[in-house]
Amino acid sequence: MAAWVLCLATIFVVGCSLEDFVGVRPSDAGADVTAQPDAPAASGDSGTCAHTFCDDFDHAPLGALWDAVPTSGFVIDKGPSTSPPNSLRIEYGNDRPASMIKSFPLATRIHLELDILLVTPPSDVAVSTLRPSNGDTYVTIEYRPTGNLQLSICVQAGCSTTKDIGPLVNTRFRHLAIDCDLKGGPVNVVLDSILVVQNAGPIPSQPANGVAYELGDSIPSSDPSSELRVDNVVIDAH
Repeated sequence: MAAWVLCLATIFVVGCSLEDFVGVRPSDAGADVTAQPDAPAASGDSGTCAHTFCDDFDHAPLGALWDAVPTSGFVIDKGPSTSPPNSLRIEYGNDRPASMIKSFPLATRIHLELDILLVTPPSDVAVSTLRPSNGDTYVTIEYRPTGNLQLSICVQAGCSTTKDIGPLVNTRFRHLAIDCDLKGGPVNVVLDSILVVQNAGPIPSQPANGVAYELGDSIPSSDPSSELRVDNVVIDAH
């Protein structure tokens, strides 16, 4: 199992109810690869971001909004997207990592959202991971050999919670949203406006002085080349 995977897309709004979370971005459900651009609030690097962090891969150079520019595994180009013209191509395999990290120094709660498309299936890789800056707990979303995404809540000794999220497909983007309380709270996951994981966990409580989000997988994969597409990464951190 890759050490880092996605704590799936999460935008946490203080005081929102679970019903509010379930209703997030219903217009994106089942978005196909020719979908129209998103509203300006989600257009990230265009300068109209209404959240803690946004990247729509249409305006800023690769990695410019992240903490480090990746050396391999990522390409921005005019492939399928939910906010044309561009999306991010993640290339796994060939014994190279594919990882970008964004840190939120004071946060303990994260809401993350993103659009994701399967192009060439990998075997077992991380898609997104959240972890406290000073602890061994992490929340990850992986693509599994079954073709499904899987949520895991883990410590270095192993994963105490695993939940199936649902399949990725190569015909349309799927919209993923994750809400995580990294100080002993639960994890909720929404896929295409449907609540698929409710109150998973709780996450083992640890003193936290920040959260790091990783898109992709820092563990090199020995598989042949495989590819996922990602668009519109949006994060609220508190």
